[in-house]
Amino acid sequence: MSKSPERFALLLTQAVRRVALNENSKIQIIQDELGYALGRDAGGSSIEYWRKGHVPARLAEVESLARELVRRGGLTAPVELEQFLAFADHPQPATLTDEMLPILQKYAFTASLRPNEDIHHDAPSPDEHPTFIAGPPITHPRHFFGRERELKRLFNLLKRRPLQNAAIIGPRRSGKTSLLHYLKNITAISPAQLRSNQRVDWLPASAQYQWIFVDFQDSRLGSREGLLTYLLNGLKLPTSASCNLDYFLDIVSQELQTPVVILLDEIGVAVQRYPELDDSFWEGLRALATNQVNGNLAFVLTAQESPDQLARHSDFGSPFFNIFGFTATLGPLKEAEAHTLVASSPIPFPTGDIEWILAESGCWPILLQILCRERLLTLEDGETDATWREDGLQQIAPFRHLLG
Repeated sequence: MSKSPERFALLLTQAVRRVALNENSKIQIIQDELGYALGRDAGGSSIEYWRKGHVPARLAEVESLARELVRRGGLTAPVELEQFLAFADHPQPATLTDEMLPILQKYAFTASLRPNEDIHHDAPSPDEHPTFIAGPPITHPRHFFGRERELKRLFNLLKRRPLQNAAIIGPRRSGKTSLLHYLKNITAISPAQLRSNQRVDWLPASAQYQWIFVDFQDSRLGSREGLLTYLLNGLKLPTSASCNLDYFLDIVSQELQTPVVILLDEIGVAVQRYPELDDSFWEGLRALATNQVNGNLAFVLTAQESPDQLARHSDFGSPFFNIFGFTATLGPLKEAEAHTLVASSPIPFPTGDIEWILAESGCWPILLQILCRERLLTLEDGETDATWREDGLQQIAPFRHLLG
């Protein structure tokens, strides 16, 4: 690893932000405190200068800054500290890393005792959600029902190296995105936030896994630089001013040591709308996953048609779309799964209403959610007539394509 002011600046910026988040403080205050700790009379101005792509001129300042960031939880992993020092042109980064190892190991132990940090962003407390959710995808596992067969097959593909790739296909609004969120969040959440019968032990050593959710309906991910920078940030690896495919492949192939699953939601949007994501781009990702990271990388995509059909219809010749050896096709929930969803209502539904909801929804998740929502609202308001059924049928009308 050679000197790189840009990568040093990125790691420094990430470390400063992490300290500010951990201490619930402002970045400027953290910078001032770091500057004063280094003996800089101007406080944070030197930290701000180094964050713009400069490296401290004196080795002693590099070491003091590294120690301070470790002490305050800005640098928490040995590989992170070693990179920080190497990018600042430290002659012996491994030596100082070994010296700081007791503190870094303490952080690793503490991190192993708490859920994945991403869960707090992507999956708010279940109390923040209504009981039934129709429209946005389900992000908190407590509100996800069914798909047990698909989950077993998908997690089995990810249990051992080499991780295997999978495709989730189904019609519009069949629950593909919600299933991706469930894969990402279920193994990292406290059982106390789940229903009593929900599994969390899908993966051995689940804390080692990193999950990156890519929403291709976000146009910012439609360029190579935007997508690759996003992925590197998700992997907590340094980016560069011009993040091209070669740089991405080099750094990931060198640094990736633990299992990573990249969730590609609505990949059909990517191949149809984003010309920068062309054959050579997908071929690069295929080569990375199959040959360069010791089986530690897998892709799970969602689409409305199988990957080979998608590629053919979009005139793609990339072999990337041939590496998906398992396809899960989403249909309605099993009746028992649908019953469990309906029974989650805080106010029990009459038997006749349950039967009507199951029949009219065809056991499709979104239709179940809509009809249950409408029935619960009327029960909470004390209404006793059947008007809610008419309202429910109107609400599910835009999604009747699911019923065939």
